Amino acid sequence: MTAVVPGRQKKEFWLMAHLYEPLSDDNSTGVAGAIEIVRIIKKMIAQKELPELEFSIRVVCAWLRELERLNKCKRLLN
Repeated sequence: MTAVVPGRQKKEFWLMAHLYEPLSDDNSTGVAGAIEIVRIIKKMIAQKELPELEFSIRVVCAWLRELERLNKCKRLLN
């Protein structure tokens, strides 16, 4: 699963959340937290509380499925 808030450049900042561990403490909280962070950033941009992003922010919740996009990744926060 992936979602993106677009920026001006093609490079991306990845916000990674675990989606493969068996316990809800790891999966649910990480994925929900990442989605909430991006939701708030998108809302703040729409309300002009934040400027347009230089780089896109991509939420990545299944690492191995996104390897073909890795060349766009400028930084990753897990």
